[in-house]
Amino acid sequence: MQWLWTVAVKSVLDQLQLTSSRRVWWVTSGLMGTIPIHAAGDYRPNSTDNTMSSVISSYISSFKALAYARQAGRGTQASSTRMLLVTTPGHGRKLDTSHETRAISQTLDPASITALSRPTPAEVLSQLPSHTFAHFACHGFALARDPARGGLLLVDDDGGRAILTIEDLNRTELGRARVAYLAACSTAETSSERLLDEAISLANAFQTAGFRHVVGTLWDADDYAAGKVAEGFYGRLFEAAAIAAAAGDGDGDRDAELGAAKALHESVLEYRGSDRRRDIRKWDSFVYIGV
Repeated sequence: MQWLWTVAVKSVLDQLQLTSSRRVWWVTSGLMGTIPIHAAGDYRPNSTDNTMSSVISSYISSFKALAYARQAGRGTQASSTRMLLVTTPGHGRKLDTSHETRAISQTLDPASITALSRPTPAEVLSQLPSHTFAHFACHGFALARDPARGGLLLVDDDGGRAILTIEDLNRTELGRARVAYLAACSTAETSSERLLDEAISLANAFQTAGFRHVVGTLWDADDYAAGKVAEGFYGRLFEAAAIAAAAGDGDGDRDAELGAAKALHESVLEYRGSDRRRDIRKWDSFVYIGV
């Protein structure tokens, strides 16, 4: 990570005239999508020579995708928070989704959460339009030659494998859906090198399908770290929204644009500071994609 900071990222940041938000959008594609630019740097104690200490990073697949996401959100009014929580524990590589489920339950009013365990694609699609947030703790994959057929691994009516595809999402009117959190989507079930960037590709696909804000992982996330980061993310996001609403902020949509990326950034920083082993591999996979 220090090499990446020295030869590439530091030089870029030195040339930027950053605004007070410290937001930077990294435009990546292909193998560049596997490089954790947001985690580049020196992480020895007290060092600030790293991306995390310098800027709040967002990723986007193209300028066109960023412009589309911003345009799609214009005129959108803030609405009551409703969470769709989708889990497929024990399907494929074993996932421990208990940390994330507990974190969400402790952050939100249980009455605002719709929890679907091992749902079918049809069940998820029927619920998405009426929920502001969608949290997916399940496996995902992308197909390099046919991205629209990639998606999330769910179950069919008989309990076998079924896929909620990007094509399905593109055909669905998402309604209130604004934030997608792809917590456990990973590359664990494939050994094909040409699909190394599948996780971030899947997150990009969710963004272009209509979710303005997407949290994803570049590779397998530690289950405990995933829970703590999710807890911090939602806690910060909802606290900021509540403060804006109480203040009668008429620019709530702008706050949402800045808030999601900042919430993930601060949550990862918090987890990083609490990890006594200073294991960068437990937090460097979390990425934010969107406006």
